Amino acid sequence: MTIKQSNKGNGEISSRRFEIRCSVDNYEKTNRSLRTRHPYIFQASEYTFIPHNDLIRSMPFDWVNNLKPGVWTRLETKWKKRLHLVMKQAKSQSIYHVRFISRRICESEFDTDAVAVHSDSLVYQISLLSQKEKYFYVTMSLIWDLLGEEAWMNHDMNTLANIGSGRTVTVSWGAKKKSNTRHSSFISVGDIVEVDNHGTKGVYSATIMSISENTAVVKWTTTLLRETVKLSDCKLINAANIHPRKRQMTDRFVPGTKGKSDNPSEYPEPTKLPGQLSNKYYSAENLNKNCAEGSIANLMYMLGFTEKDIDLFWTLSRQSVFNVSSDLGETIPHKVLTKSGVVDSIECCLWILRRKFNFITTGKLRSDRLTSISRTMEFLEQANFPLLIAVRSSQALYDHVVVVWNKKIIDYESMYTIPLSRETITELCGVTTKFQSISCGYGLIPPKTHRPPIDQDQNQIEWGLAELYHGGTHSIKGYFST
Repeated sequence: MTIKQSNKGNGEISSRRFEIRCSVDNYEKTNRSLRTRHPYIFQASEYTFIPHNDLIRSMPFDWVNNLKPGVWTRLETKWKKRLHLVMKQAKSQSIYHVRFISRRICESEFDTDAVAVHSDSLVYQISLLSQKEKYFYVTMSLIWDLLGEEAWMNHDMNTLANIGSGRTVTVSWGAKKKSNTRHSSFISVGDIVEVDNHGTKGVYSATIMSISENTAVVKWTTTLLRETVKLSDCKLINAANIHPRKRQMTDRFVPGTKGKSDNPSEYPEPTKLPGQLSNKYYSAENLNKNCAEGSIANLMYMLGFTEKDIDLFWTLSRQSVFNVSSDLGETIPHKVLTKSGVVDSIECCLWILRRKFNFITTGKLRSDRLTSISRTMEFLEQANFPLLIAVRSSQALYDHVVVVWNKKIIDYESMYTIPLSRETITELCGVTTKFQSISCGYGLIPPKTHRPPIDQDQNQIEWGLAELYHGGTHSIKGYFST
């Protein structure tokens, strides 16, 4: 660290500033997404920046006072250790649960919602990551810097219907990391762009993967293939000008008609068409964090469940857990509603599937065996039955929940199914994120009436269930807890 100062002609100091120099050669060396998003930081072996005034004030006064202009001095060791400790403590005290409690309405709030968002009229109940069983009551102004930019905090969360509903938001699994949609003339990695000079049949959208001097590598939205295009042909897409795409009939497994026996050979073969299948339920923004509910509903649609059954699941899964208990006629399991009053949305969906639709669910996935992308891909390709998984990634606030089945990823935030590959799993929580592990997961075994053959030639009717129940520890069975 050093001081840079400028002098007037008479020798008087007119201004001065602090500068800190960092060695970035070995910092996150394998994190390609981080280095791509910040090319100016990693373009040389060292990076120099001007620190915030609060950072300087946290340093010992005597040490800062003894700095000499133009002379680089190593940062004090004790101060660095304290700073790392504060950062670690801040991470453990991040918000884990949030619940809307009350709202005081003023006359001025009828004119604009902005007044209500930034005022102290909104009261929430929160718990911290390090103290999940202890609750604090805070106003919006106290948590604005942490959750204020979340769209659901500014809209759906603050409605009168949420007061007294018992609905609690878990800041864990939810929507994937979104690209920056603010209008700008500058294009960066992760932006969604429209590519010109590639046809006149419609809008050809793609995601920027990397940028060089005059070209960019893009990943097409429809095919997920990569291609190098001219940077001058890429234009940022303004989200306000995008019109909803017209839905087409979904390619799915046809449900069996009434009176059919349980013989699997009598059921139609799955429709095998090149490309992707359409999802019945789809939300690009996913403001209500319904990724688990939406993925399962889309799976039921592809398995051939009736519209009535799918709508019933979709309605139940988004209701209060007490309403679900009343509808099922059962007490709420401890896994669904903990002693602290927190609802696990994944466990609630599994509870509904078992009791209402005769699904069989496996034990919980052993996440300690799925901490690398290679092992995860080997497991996902080995399983023949649907898997509900929550994926944890770096540079992402939430764990994103999807269903993986039949070499396809069923994602509530995608209009179509996504081909299962190493690349799609790596970036499942967002384009600029990197896979870390599977934090939670279960196998979903549908009832016999909705188990079409996976492969027409091999006729894999059992869906790998024999290996699941009778296999050894090194088979698919070893990935699940008993």
